[in-house]
Amino acid sequence: RVGPGPGGTSPAPAGTRAERALRAVRDQQAPPRSLAVVGLGFGYTTGVAIPVLTYTQALLAQSPVDVRYLDLSAYCRTEDVLDALGDTDVVLVNSLAPLWRSALGNELVDELVSAGRKVFLYAHETEHVMAYEAEHHTLRHKEMLRLLPRVRVLCVSSAQADMFRGLGVTAPVVVYNTVPQDSHRARARPTPGGQPRIVMVGSMQDRKGLDLFSRVAELAHAKGLPWRFAWIGHRTPRIASSTLVSDRVAWMGALSRTRVREELAASDVFFLSSVDDPMPLSVVEAVQQRLRVITYGRVGSREVLDGVPGYRSFSEYTPQAAFDALRSVLAEQVSEDDYREVEELFDIPAFTARMTTALGLPGPGPARHPLSAASAESAETADGDGPENPRAVVPQQLRHLNEDFKRHVGAGNVEDALRVGTEILRRRQPVDVLIGMAELRAARGQAKEACRLLAAAAVAGGDRGRVWSEISRVAALLGPRGRAIRQLARRESVRAQVTHHSARLRKGD
Repeated sequence: RVGPGPGGTSPAPAGTRAERALRAVRDQQAPPRSLAVVGLGFGYTTGVAIPVLTYTQALLAQSPVDVRYLDLSAYCRTEDVLDALGDTDVVLVNSLAPLWRSALGNELVDELVSAGRKVFLYAHETEHVMAYEAEHHTLRHKEMLRLLPRVRVLCVSSAQADMFRGLGVTAPVVVYNTVPQDSHRARARPTPGGQPRIVMVGSMQDRKGLDLFSRVAELAHAKGLPWRFAWIGHRTPRIASSTLVSDRVAWMGALSRTRVREELAASDVFFLSSVDDPMPLSVVEAVQQRLRVITYGRVGSREVLDGVPGYRSFSEYTPQAAFDALRSVLAEQVSEDDYREVEELFDIPAFTARMTTALGLPGPGPARHPLSAASAESAETADGDGPENPRAVVPQQLRHLNEDFKRHVGAGNVEDALRVGTEILRRRQPVDVLIGMAELRAARGQAKEACRLLAAAAVAGGDRGRVWSEISRVAALLGPRGRAIRQLARRESVRAQVTHHSARLRKGD
């Protein structure tokens, strides 16, 4: 309670002595204000990256936290990664992949933990993946196992948490995962038609149950059932020679997220044929669109869907068991109330709250933590109104950006390609991106900018014969203005090829 002080000149401190003591302790604590996500690639094309990207975007929108992503594939030395991390409060390693597939992963985590930094590991791996990596990256796997008890592990399912407890992790935290909110999310029809459609979404590989899915399709055909089977996902090399790839299945290849959503809406059952998967995002999307779902009993989805009308699991990983589950689930209606409850578990706000709590970051609220004088000065906006909102910083991810650029160009996404290409050229000038950007500018009639980019490509490194040949090709798009450039490029291309051939002859002598 506030009252007058001695002499009635100043108010007494508010609250009891115990309350004031607690407040004094809280005031001295500095809540984390920054998060660094360490991984191998950050794109909305893999299940590993999607939850953490969705989470950090939601976090930036509602919490005073600075977020940066560090792609380990862009670094050659642990010291450089540590410099990029700076004094970041919390480090989140996204999946075990960086510890297996990067030469820096285990050393980096060891350095951070030894220095007393807050390090979390958000795991997406299964027993099958652990066994595969133990065989193919044995030494790094052993190093990773020694590190696991020293980091805080976040899991996508209770079964996965049990696996990590068996590896020495004392208190794994189950946060589950999430998927982006797609604007077009039509629901499947409530009652299957005369020719039920069964769909799977995932890369074509043995772990995803390619053989099982094919054999169930063959079994349904042998029984004379008018069931239609479709698989959405790209083909991988991880397919054994003995794996059946049935002609009874429509293999649709990789599709855009929009197309995947459309195909799900046009289906009746989502058949996850994976032999193991800790918490597949595709099942979450199927639930959002109200498809019936069947999975193997050891898949993480079972722990949140078991007993829900519209879901079936099969305990034996055999075509007959999966077929029986399919037939059963087709005969029942989806429970709207139960599906909505499961959907809410994986919604972005719920997942964001769990992740933010687990990481110890500040949640939603207007409070801003005080900045140092230097950071406050650098954070002022142009009109002097105060600091900007925190931004996600993505340092040195050139390999990832190059892949994004090629993908956007190949898909005809000109605006996205120009945006990514401009970011790459801001950092350095790889010849392929210079030529690709020049082609995009030429196609838009921006001849002056295209010529500038071609000039930069002409002096960049690379195979000179190929570079000049590409310059000639792009110059042809510039009309009369590009005629002189094309003639020059043709001459230089021939000269480079002759020089290269002569050098090979001299070397042969």
